[in-house]
Amino acid sequence: MALSRAALDEGLWTVARDKLKRKPESLRELLKACIWLGILDKPIADLADKVVLAGNRVLHIQPTNREEAWDALCAVCGVLLHLFSRG
Repeated sequence: MALSRAALDEGLWTVARDKLKRKPESLRELLKACIWLGILDKPIADLADKVVLAGNRVLHIQPTNREEAWDALCAVCGVLLHLFSRG
């Protein structure tokens, strides 16, 4: 989960860094900025949000299960494919 969250953070920042003056202080703020900039549409933003929520729970020492971990992994893959396959 933590790796999915970190991959999302890095992917969003890689795509948005040229449009932002500085990196937002939280992944949630970076996600909001990417939505505002039009980098993410609603369905992809919902996937990204799923990763943020699951990753935050794990970082705050709350247990997870295989299904949630799989969902987060699939979600981050979808977001990263969207980010890096843009023309």
